[in-house]
Amino acid sequence: MSNEELSINYVIKPWGHEYRLNLSDYLCITFLIINSGSRTSLHCHPEKLTSLVCINGEGRINFLNNSIKFGKMNSFIVRTGLFHQIENISNEKLLVLEFENPNDKDDLIRFSDDFGRQNQPYENGKQISDLNQGMEIEFLKSFGKLNEWVYENVTFKRLGVDDLSSTKISETSIFSVMRGRIFESNSDKTILRPGDSINGLTLNKILESFQCSLDFEVLSVIDKVSNE
Repeated sequence: MSNEELSINYVIKPWGHEYRLNLSDYLCITFLIINSGSRTSLHCHPEKLTSLVCINGEGRINFLNNSIKFGKMNSFIVRTGLFHQIENISNEKLLVLEFENPNDKDDLIRFSDDFGRQNQPYENGKQISDLNQGMEIEFLKSFGKLNEWVYENVTFKRLGVDDLSSTKISETSIFSVMRGRIFESNSDKTILRPGDSINGLTLNKILESFQCSLDFEVLSVIDKVSNE
């Protein structure tokens, strides 16, 4: 996808702001910037698969009955219908990448919210605008024009099938599926699809036993500090 084709929306949130990068009908990447001490609504997505990758800060993902703390280079896959909430528990901004499949911003049910948005739909109108400049926007535009780039001491790199077979996969890095799939060849059942995020250790094991489609592509997320 070329840079001109990218659709990026800036969305004002009461807990901070986010950018929605609409890559295709089946994949949207949302860049969440959550202010210190703030948290999203407790919500679920009835139809779409969601994965989360923390690229800076410390947070907590809250569910209806429990919560899990996380930090930089931690990732989660959130199943459909699971109520979850992302909370910033640090003194700095929390930066999280969210991968959604399919790309449907209206697939949202809010259970509770600190800002009175429970039972309300996704933001619209004056809360959404198109932006074309700024450091965060340039970071997102890189998804369409570069194969490798750096942001917040994290290296992002697009890897195809040939790259994965010829590159040593770091076990501590995160890999998010951008297109294509990994499947079981006998049954043709899909194991990984766009929107899934897993660590390198898991990806190595899956690649040893299953097959990639020819168009399979992942985004590798590598912490420069821990890999130096």
